[in-house]
Amino acid sequence: MTTLTLRLIAAACAFLAAAVSVGCGSSQGGGAGSASVSHTASKSGTGSPPSSSATGPVPTPTPARPSARNGTNYKACSDGKCEIAVSKPVTIKLFDARLSFSSFRIKKVKARGVEIAVPSATGPTLIMTVKKGCTAAFFQADNGGWIIESCSRKPDFPRDFTQQLMTVKDITDGTAILNLKISRAR
Repeated sequence: MTTLTLRLIAAACAFLAAAVSVGCGSSQGGGAGSASVSHTASKSGTGSPPSSSATGPVPTPTPARPSARNGTNYKACSDGKCEIAVSKPVTIKLFDARLSFSSFRIKKVKARGVEIAVPSATGPTLIMTVKKGCTAAFFQADNGGWIIESCSRKPDFPRDFTQQLMTVKDITDGTAILNLKISRAR
């Protein structure tokens, strides 16, 4: 190749580098989401690495709030099995014939537990605060009803009764995540 050809190629490269530099450095529209990156071309035809400027501090990510599989659809609990989010008083209706009660009430969500009330067919309403991370078993018999709480394992209960189990999985910002299931009599 001749010197003239090499100079023409070098000039063409410099021209292209300058055109790319102008095209990349301009920002059209300036709307949200547009970014601008600038390149500078030297006489030798090599460019410097791209640079970008930060527009402000990076926000700190907030931890994800726990969610319940059934959300606030309390009717999903009618068979005694669900996972719900509760933040205010609500009555959970149950339609399992093996249970001797047809509903229980979430009275209050507290910072460390959930206060429940289970109506007793033969006596007063049973009330207990079930702590976060703990499980309560509630059931009734001819002579009354019981609520038993355990924070280390499944609550002990008489083998002859089917009971409703309720675990307080989490409490965040006044909302409790409750897991309900039925444990059958043996």
